[in-house]
Amino acid sequence: MGFRFGRSIRLGKLARINLSTKGVGASIGVKGFRFGVGPRGPRLTAGLPGTGLRFSSALGGGRSAPGAAPRGGLGTGCGCFVAILIAVPVLGVFAGIAEKSPVGALLTLVLGLTGYLWWKARSARKKREAFQAADEEARRAAAEAAEEVKRAEQALWEYLCSTFGKDSAEKIWAKKLWVGAPYAAVKAMFGDPLDVDEKVMKTRRTLTLKYFPKGTDRYGLRVFIEDDAVAGWEDKRG
Repeated sequence: MGFRFGRSIRLGKLARINLSTKGVGASIGVKGFRFGVGPRGPRLTAGLPGTGLRFSSALGGGRSAPGAAPRGGLGTGCGCFVAILIAVPVLGVFAGIAEKSPVGALLTLVLGLTGYLWWKARSARKKREAFQAADEEARRAAAEAAEEVKRAEQALWEYLCSTFGKDSAEKIWAKKLWVGAPYAAVKAMFGDPLDVDEKVMKTRRTLTLKYFPKGTDRYGLRVFIEDDAVAGWEDKRG
C-alpha cells in the first residue's frame, strides 16, 4: 500500500493551494466552476452542484502516462513549476479581490480564461500558417528543381543532336548500342568505363570497355572498340 499525502491551503474564499505526493498545484473558482494549475497542467472543471454532473478538461499538456511519449505544455517539468510560481501570487491577489466582490472576481476569472483560450487558438493558427508556408515553399522548390532538370535534359538533347545527329542521338538517349557507333557515343551513354583492356596490333588497335561490375573481373557489359568505333558488345546485365 503506497504512502499518500494531501493538503489544501485556502487563500480567501475562491483560491487554494493543493499539496500532494504528486506535486504542488493551485486553483481558483467557486463551487461548480474551477480553474487550476498542477502537475498535470492547467485544467478547467465545471459542474452542477447537487446533480453529480461534472465536466473536466485539460487546457494544456501535462505529465504523460508511464511509457507514453512526453507531451509539451505548461505541466511538464520546469514549465509546471514556473506556471505554479506565477499562479500562486496571482491567485492570492485574486482571492483578495474576491473577498470584496465575488461577482467581479468571477467575471475576471471568466475573462482570463477567455483570453487564455484565445491565446491558445491564436498559437494554433500561427503554427498552422507556418506549416502551410513551409509546405508551399517545399512545393515551390520541388517545382523549380523539376524545371531545372527539364532544362538540363533539353540542353543535353541539343548537344547530342548537334554532335552525333538526331538519329544517333535517339539511340544514345535510349542507351541502345549499334555497330559503328563512335567511342564518344558509348561514353555519352554509359560514361567512362570502370576498366579498359587495350590491344595494339600492327594494323589496328582494339579496346574492351567494361561497365557494371558483378564481381572480380566480371562485368555486366563489355563493349569492343576497333579504330574508335563499336565493333560489338557482350551484355550480361539481364
